[in-house]
Amino acid sequence: MKKLFFLIFTVLLISCGPSLNVKETKNDGKIVYEMENNYLFRENNKELIIAYQLNLKKEGNNYFFAFRYIDPDPLPEIGSGETFIIEINKEETIKLTGEGSEKYRGQWMGNNVETAYYPATLELIQKMINSEQDLFLTIIGQKSKMSMYFTSDNKKRFQAFLERYNK
Repeated sequence: MKKLFFLIFTVLLISCGPSLNVKETKNDGKIVYEMENNYLFRENNKELIIAYQLNLKKEGNNYFFAFRYIDPDPLPEIGSGETFIIEINKEETIKLTGEGSEKYRGQWMGNNVETAYYPATLELIQKMINSEQDLFLTIIGQKSKMSMYFTSDNKKRFQAFLERYNK
């Protein structure tokens, strides 16, 4: 009986898939879906919260990457221009241009928060999901530069977002 319970529990756990947290809002009459908490890096203890996230946002038929920085350290101050670099399978480098984060800076629970949006295409999102290796991402701020990996867990969350909202 214990083995049967364990087997059923394992199957249910596997079938749940990646956790997906999505915020739904409206902007100029369009429904906007924005993924949250797709962590690239996270350290969370009682004294310190540091997190970098790469989320997807869908507004109408348009997609965006939303890079979010949460840290007690000063903001990187992401400016406008080619500030987001994606390396796919160590063979292809894609540089994305954004408007910067100036309108999306603030405080949350004593931490500095900054978000920068970059236009995304379904083709690029699928290429990221289907890449064989982890992707290497770089965000270039005016005060600092950050690099991190986009792993299989991140890819699964992107895939789940597309399956649910790409209609």
